[in-house]
Amino acid sequence: MAIERNSDRIDKANERNRATLLSKYLPSSVKLFLHPPVDRPEDFFQPPPAFHTNLKEVVDSPVITPKAPLVEFATDQASLETNRATLERHGFSLEALYAENKGTTLDYGSEF
Repeated sequence: MAIERNSDRIDKANERNRATLLSKYLPSSVKLFLHPPVDRPEDFFQPPPAFHTNLKEVVDSPVITPKAPLVEFATDQASLETNRATLERHGFSLEALYAENKGTTLDYGSEF
């Protein structure tokens, strides 16, 4: 008797949750937020005639390796002292420090 009563209560609670959650938090259809699955890749792509020529030109272009910057990227005491002295030489101006580090990994657009 108690097991049936609890099962009925659980079923009713689940039904209320389904009705409330779907109407309150989710759109009426999953198609509104889930895109259709992709069946398989499209292997029939043919690159334009100049593609390989252009790709080879990009691959063969020279890449200039940036020089090392004046700052050290570490947090040990010696590196912190070196960075403090470097900043002091530049009047604690990051603008002056960046200006002197053109062509290094500290330069804008460079990734370090």
